[in-house]
Amino acid sequence: LALPARHRASAFAVRALNARLVDAVDRAHAGGDAGAARLRLAWWREAMARIYDGRTPDDPVCRAISVALAAAGGNGIEHMSALVETRERDVEQVTASPLVPPASVQALVDYADGTHGMLMRATAELTSGTAVSGEANRAITQAGIGAGIATVLRGTARHLGQGL
Repeated sequence: LALPARHRASAFAVRALNARLVDAVDRAHAGGDAGAARLRLAWWREAMARIYDGRTPDDPVCRAISVALAAAGGNGIEHMSALVETRERDVEQVTASPLVPPASVQALVDYADGTHGMLMRATAELTSGTAVSGEANRAITQAGIGAGIATVLRGTARHLGQGL
């Protein structure tokens, strides 16, 4: 990451959280047990609450998030919690039969904001140590939406190959 060394661990903690969440969704999508994915995501939702309350679960990603939040004065937790909620909705989406694409452009934008937008805002707040607002928040949000839509488009061929 092109960040100062003192901020890299915080940025990687957010990315590691997202990787864990996406893994649960991907397992459900690949024909795994959607119930198990829901349980795993519920565990992460509870883990975020416990980290915020100072009762960090014994998990390396949780410990990294806890350290990052402590350094940032707690800024970023709401974006990480919202990311968990978006991934919980993902499980319902990917296990629907047939898989339904976003109902509108706005639904796609909302999804991109709920994933990449939340990742970028959490990273910004964890690395800056302050809540991001105003023009900076709008710029980060728009960049996140753009990255999220690009990611969805990049996966289109793979999803079509899976008959989705």
